[in-house]
Amino acid sequence: MSLIYDTIDRLARYIGDGSNGCTTWSGQKDKDGYPRLKYKGQTRKASRVLMEEITGQPIPPHKVVMHTCDNPECLNVTHLKVGTQGENLEDMKAKGRDRLVC
Repeated sequence: MSLIYDTIDRLARYIGDGSNGCTTWSGQKDKDGYPRLKYKGQTRKASRVLMEEITGQPIPPHKVVMHTCDNPECLNVTHLKVGTQGENLEDMKAKGRDRLVC
């Protein structure tokens, strides 16, 4: 079985339906509520791993995975997009939030 299918199978074990179309994570989370998992020997954000597996491309270190739903534990790929931290902060400002929702 390929790495992408193994990874997605591992992710699927911790994903469930949530509100607002979010796909919520029931596994390990970091201090800010973002899903974490072991991947290729490192603990990484699950949203980054998922987006890398789907696109087949690594996400550059200066990019972030933005949650358009503002739900840090969401792994619904239609709620995720890759952008810069500046774009993430602009999105937050446009939504009237003065801090990150965690």
